[in-house]
Amino acid sequence: MTMPSRAIDVCGGVVSLLCILHCLLFPVVGALSTIYGFSLFVEEKQIAVAFVFLALTVGIFAFGSGYLRHRKVSPLLFSVTGIALIAAATQLSEGGLSAFAEPGLTIMGGVLLINAHVINRRNCICPREVAEESEETVG
Repeated sequence: MTMPSRAIDVCGGVVSLLCILHCLLFPVVGALSTIYGFSLFVEEKQIAVAFVFLALTVGIFAFGSGYLRHRKVSPLLFSVTGIALIAAATQLSEGGLSAFAEPGLTIMGGVLLINAHVINRRNCICPREVAEESEETVG
């Protein structure tokens, strides 16, 4: 796996993790902002939409180049499902989706995306790189 491919998968995993953390922490930050009288500069929906577009952009590069290298469909399936869950949660939040369903869908989508990047990275590692990584961890 080339360094740019590895970096893209790591970046995708980090973006997915940040999406999950945003989903968990934003309600707390929003509640504290009303208690302490400061306002947030952007709305939660804007941040959520930005995460969807960022995940899509990183995903296209990571899974597209990964597929061309290993020809396995499973990372693509995990990523498409994960992004669809996050996008659905973002769009359905205005339509009366329960307060628990939106974070649940977002967290499931984020976990699927992280798994997709891990699977993609593992599928892209050639045998020589596996041997090199084993040597690095041993010695």
